[in-house]
Amino acid sequence: MKRIICLLLLFTTTALADEKAEVRRLAPKYGVTPENIEVRLSDGTRADMIGQRYVYEVDWIEKHWQAPAQATWYAMQTGLRPAVILLVRNRKRDARHIIRATGVCGRLRIMLYLEDVVKKKD
Repeated sequence: MKRIICLLLLFTTTALADEKAEVRRLAPKYGVTPENIEVRLSDGTRADMIGQRYVYEVDWIEKHWQAPAQATWYAMQTGLRPAVILLVRNRKRDARHIIRATGVCGRLRIMLYLEDVVKKKD
């Protein structure tokens, strides 16, 4: 049981670290300056990126259900438009998640971006 918990903690920590690295990598592409990355809002929540027109939630494609809600909340807090950037490792394998995210974001008028992430070789 302890081994399973340790593996889950390791996976979660690695995924969070990878997500933060992707946020830093993508920020210039979306016109976001370093001081507008990982911004703490007045209610204590943290927006991944804040641009001039959009507030961005960046997450892995598997968390496509959570990202629109988070982006919407950040938009309400900042007065900016909500945007979601989903990180995709394999578009073919993740097609069902992409379809769902596209439908939800389209219905809610949330800007959606898909970013391919290539695993680095050690």
